[in-house]
Amino acid sequence: MTTDSKLPSGKLTKAKIEGIRRMAHKNMRKIMKKLDFKGFDYGNRLVGCCPIPHGDGKTPNDNAQAFSWDFTRQMWQCFSNGCHRTSGSDIFALIQCARKVGFKDALQWILDVVEKDIDDVKELDKEEAERMEQVIRKRSQLVKHKRMEDDLMRHLRPSDYFKKRGFSDDVIKEFGCGGEWHKTGTYGENRAIVPVYDPVDGFLIAFTCRLLDDSLIETWRPKWCHALNFAEIRKKSADRTDEERFHASSVLYNLHRAKDHMGESKTIFLVEGPGDVMRMWEAGIKNVVAVLGTGFGKHHRTLLHKVGCSRIVCVLDSDEPGQKAKKSVERVCGEYFTFSNVELESGRDPGDHDPAQLRLIFKEYL
Repeated sequence: MTTDSKLPSGKLTKAKIEGIRRMAHKNMRKIMKKLDFKGFDYGNRLVGCCPIPHGDGKTPNDNAQAFSWDFTRQMWQCFSNGCHRTSGSDIFALIQCARKVGFKDALQWILDVVEKDIDDVKELDKEEAERMEQVIRKRSQLVKHKRMEDDLMRHLRPSDYFKKRGFSDDVIKEFGCGGEWHKTGTYGENRAIVPVYDPVDGFLIAFTCRLLDDSLIETWRPKWCHALNFAEIRKKSADRTDEERFHASSVLYNLHRAKDHMGESKTIFLVEGPGDVMRMWEAGIKNVVAVLGTGFGKHHRTLLHKVGCSRIVCVLDSDEPGQKAKKSVERVCGEYFTFSNVELESGRDPGDHDPAQLRLIFKEYL
């Protein structure tokens, strides 16, 4: 690893570093050419052989689909060895891996390629530099969390529960709910597993689990249960410590996706469970979240405020708990959001409807 960087430490301020990052992004094609990148330029991304030495550590990967640089997100991925997952997915990590150098040497290498000196780099103002750094950090965290999620989901065995309920393969893949818990004799036995993500950042934070057979429902074994990790799925909720319990009041299921589909009206549809969200999604209504039960509180209201929601359309169940929940939502949110209520005919949940029926029912909102 090279250690003779010419960059003086005193000049490497955060603003300078982010200025070098921006300069690298603007000269990405030049940088990739210098790395002997072999592939194709599709305008918004580069796809080809990974420029990072693989295998014996000397020869680059020869898979023409192994590497991708996304100009929109300013991130790279290695689909062959998953290099980005262990090293980071930003431009600096790419140079460090490809050139096998340290951080300062990677910065110097970029400056040499673009034929600039550190003094030529225009500093970003402090606020912009911090914002850019936070964006890059968040993107890198998402990549690492995705790897952790993939590792966790390998513990599950394939499940056809949602397939039997008529959900499409696309929506099952989108929501990652194609697995079930396989440990016999545990509380999670015979349950389909649905990942739950952070409402804002999109990290995997917990699981909600649905019994495969309604005849197994008992007082101690409800239809749905929640858990922070697979170890907790083995235990009854009553046997867990408070630190081990996942509190559904802390999230709105699917908010991390729904917040990008609110439209100009900033509308969010509120339903009861993951199945309702998935069916609405199939109907083309993607600005939909679930309360993971019937409880709606001030924390949920805060989450909706945080993503900029200004209108709530309540589509909770028509049974007694659902009606009680609707009143709770209106009481908590009535003064803060434009509120309306839609009650489906025949007392069925959104998850029990055909997507075409839902499109007809909610056509005025589409």
